Amino acid sequence: MSNVSNKAISDYLTQKGIFHSSQGYKCLMLGIRGILDGTVDRNCAKAIYDYVAVKVGVKPGQVDRAIRHAIRKTAQPAPNKEFLLRAADDLAFSADAHAFLFGSSVEPSG
Repeated sequence: MSNVSNKAISDYLTQKGIFHSSQGYKCLMLGIRGILDGTVDRNCAKAIYDYVAVKVGVKPGQVDRAIRHAIRKTAQPAPNKEFLLRAADDLAFSADAHAFLFGSSVEPSG
């Protein structure tokens, strides 16, 4: 289990311009959480879509489109897989750096 909080993931997405009202928001939250927790193969976009689709109760293609649509509205659009991996890496690095500097696994609030 990752020491990155759901609030940190939410703050990251909000900072990137993806808001709660976006259908892709929940898909991105679940996808990033799955990557961080190691419950999904980070190198296989299809595995990420399948994982999220089961959690949300939709088809993997709908997850792909929702994520793509949400990312397209950001300041720096990127392919879905690249966005998911960059988000997971940025969040994990931030949490690791905070734990190293401050000696705890508690995440900064933003």
